[in-house]
Amino acid sequence: MEIEVGCYVLARLTSKKQRKGQNAQQDFVAKILEIDSDDFKMIYMSEKLVKGKKFYYWPQKEDLSWEDASSVVKVLQEP
Repeated sequence: MEIEVGCYVLARLTSKKQRKGQNAQQDFVAKILEIDSDDFKMIYMSEKLVKGKKFYYWPQKEDLSWEDASSVVKVLQEP
């Protein structure tokens, strides 16, 4: 899987909140902004369910983080 700046990806992140003794994992749609070796700077989209369909949009406040390449599950088409 080739990941470049500008790609949209499905990122699986582990929450620090515990659920029944295990770390909770959640998937997010993100866009790659920068690449530094095996780390990616990502900006995350918000998800809204409308009449049973998922819609993605950019939130008013940017949600950014640097994550290891292993958090990327797959490359997506632009949502």
